Amino acid sequence: RRGFLAGDGQCNPLFSPMGITALPFGHRVARLMAAVSDLDTRLDAAIASGDDHRICTVYADIANWHREQGNTDGACFFWSQALVYAMVDGDDRAESGLRDLLAQHGRV
Repeated sequence: RRGFLAGDGQCNPLFSPMGITALPFGHRVARLMAAVSDLDTRLDAAIASGDDHRICTVYADIANWHREQGNTDGACFFWSQALVYAMVDGDDRAESGLRDLLAQHGRV
């Protein structure tokens, strides 16, 4: 398959066959978008279920994903959301662990 045509009418090997973006960057973005979409879908399902423990778990997973991406502020935000649901659920173990994570980053 050939890439999209550049402005001069020549095939540009930097563009993927779908024309989204340069191949190395495009693959990285596609992986990130798939991960975010999966987490978003899981969160929607957890909220729809009304299961506070499940919601807490998904928020914690989202926080951990943000930490892996180097986004400490994002991780702390989602850990705090998970903490709220751990408290509502009465899960002392999760609550303690989440407080510890937030304290490590000076957020509690």
